[in-house]
Amino acid sequence: MHAEEGVYHGAEVHVNLWRPLVEDREEFSLAQMWLLAEGETEDDLNTIEVGWQAYPKLYGDDIPRFFVFWTPDNYRTGCHNLLCHGFVQTTEHYGVGTSFQYFSAYGGMQYLMTVKVEKDPVSGDWWLTFNGEKIGFWPKGIFTNMQEHAGLVNLKRGGQHTATAMGNGHFGEEGYSKSCYMSHIAVINDQHVRNGEPRIADIDVDNEKCYNLVLSVDENQGTHIYFGGPGRSPDCP
Repeated sequence: MHAEEGVYHGAEVHVNLWRPLVEDREEFSLAQMWLLAEGETEDDLNTIEVGWQAYPKLYGDDIPRFFVFWTPDNYRTGCHNLLCHGFVQTTEHYGVGTSFQYFSAYGGMQYLMTVKVEKDPVSGDWWLTFNGEKIGFWPKGIFTNMQEHAGLVNLKRGGQHTATAMGNGHFGEEGYSKSCYMSHIAVINDQHVRNGEPRIADIDVDNEKCYNLVLSVDENQGTHIYFGGPGRSPDCP
């Protein structure tokens, strides 16, 4: 799902935390906010990505972790967390790549994280705020197109059509406390004004029998989505 194309200097979202099944160490499951700036060629795509992911190949276990990722050239280079020069962590309170200890319960207690990425109006660097605290930044000089602004804001949910689950493994229509959600979705324009009712340009679901997404707006959650699914099943071969 992504907001309509525009000039964006940031975005913010609340995400509830789950521990999905990941069938194979080569697979992953994630929920992330994704800022993009496209160039004149396909290889000139810049992204900043932040959220939670369960990725055994990267971390050695299937415990969901807080992660960041960036690329200046459509994934030819760039990296997760602090695995290469790029993201600069500025606090010891939270660490990118750190595993979460608590997860939401189906029909019960919900655990959340709030993430915001915003371009500093003076330095031009892209700052990451996690649960209300600035924890680090991407220097503008590591990018090409995103030195000025992002052109798209995506909310992306990842998984493969195996038994690897998306979200908590339940479909989006089950709703609050019973599926994964992203709420209070907001974008920040070039005047650094927060818009809590972004215009959604597109919702893309590959196979609704495997995973799906439900978009909604209300006064409590603002613009929000519920999403997830179990992956491979009798209805999803």
